[in-house]
Amino acid sequence: EESVEWSFAPPGVVALSGDGAGLIPIESGEATVTATSGTLNSSFQLVVALPDSLDIQGVGERIELQPGAALALTASLKAGGDPIEGEVLWTSEDLAVAIAQDGLVTAVAPGTTLVRATSGKVSDEVRVEVVAPSVAAADEGGSTEPLD
Repeated sequence: EESVEWSFAPPGVVALSGDGAGLIPIESGEATVTATSGTLNSSFQLVVALPDSLDIQGVGERIELQPGAALALTASLKAGGDPIEGEVLWTSEDLAVAIAQDGLVTAVAPGTTLVRATSGKVSDEVRVEVVAPSVAAADEGGSTEPLD
């Protein structure tokens, strides 16, 4: 059984994964991928479009939630101004305040944290302020009178 040799032209756009089972995008561009085994070879053109911008949609620079509340966020990825699909990793700087997973931000306890969406080398963030419910909202009688 002959081995397969892979080549990429130009270099630097895509590379072979460590286990040889897939391709890893390195930077946006076009490359010719060629597989050679003995006297046989096959080539194909590959276009790599890595995101150059990421925007968290539908919120301003800050959101406010009460403990236990959740808000689904979405991220828009673009390459060269055109929308593209891609994986986005969501993180929270302070898990004691809010948890971010797959775009769902869940408020844990009062405080402030940054929730960040990242894809490759681009990211966006939103400040999440978790506030305790107001006394008026927590009053079971529904009264909005101030407490003495």
